[in-house]
Amino acid sequence: MEFRHLEYFIAVAEELNFGRAAQRLQMTQPPLSQQIQQLERELGAVLFIRTQRRVELSPAGRVFLPEARALIKHAKQAKRLAKDVDAGRAGRIAVGFVGSATYDILPLAIREYRTAYPGVDVHLRELPTPSQVESLLNREIDIGFIRPPVSMRDLRVETLYHDRAILAVPKMHPYADREVIKLKELGEESWVLLARSTWSGFYDDILAKCADAGFDPKIELTAAEFQTVLGVVAAGLGISIVPSSASIFKREDVVFVALEGEVPAIEMSIAWRSADSSAQVQHFIEVTRKMASVR
Repeated sequence: MEFRHLEYFIAVAEELNFGRAAQRLQMTQPPLSQQIQQLERELGAVLFIRTQRRVELSPAGRVFLPEARALIKHAKQAKRLAKDVDAGRAGRIAVGFVGSATYDILPLAIREYRTAYPGVDVHLRELPTPSQVESLLNREIDIGFIRPPVSMRDLRVETLYHDRAILAVPKMHPYADREVIKLKELGEESWVLLARSTWSGFYDDILAKCADAGFDPKIELTAAEFQTVLGVVAAGLGISIVPSSASIFKREDVVFVALEGEVPAIEMSIAWRSADSSAQVQHFIEVTRKMASVR
């Protein structure tokens, strides 16, 4: 049974006249009659009671008509959905992100993408960069907002923007009234850092820059999120280096001071599978690039 047979049947059932149904279908009457007969043979049931004066639906035809309409409607919906998914107007996309992406680029990109493609279901997962790499390779997420360095043959990684590193100190700290400070002045301080397991590149770069400045930082505590780092700084347990975007967490008990000279490099990147050419992923990348350029 083909869908055209259902369309022929519905036309005859609604017109109750083979001639008018044939005109509606833009075909001649004999082929239409043959197609209806073929459908009846396939179903093993008589769908129409035919007389010289009129055509009526049989009991089987009356039962079959709403089912045929439902099948046609479902087929059209399935066709439309398949086209929309293929074009990136529908479907699903899973996006992983590091916590610091929520300070600026993630909300901008998600809001713009959902406005442009409201039919796509967006699923978000907060994950550290190593977990995002694993999830991308395992096809558990489609896009990742990550902190480099990441070098994987099966992934494409693109830098979205560079951020400035700034110093975070407690409000009552002697350096709180400074406009700018050099890293070499901080050798005697206690430090609170973002954990290496969260962002290995940043952690290692801080240690390397401190070594270049002539000291090894005295690390009192590491934390998984910048919000926690700033909370510990506020408590007076140490100072920290954070991205300038972290200043979005405005705290009366934390002051941010500009750093002068060689400071840790900060990048936000987007990653996806090299072989993934889906329209949803490509559209999301395009939107994110746009929002990164205007942030």
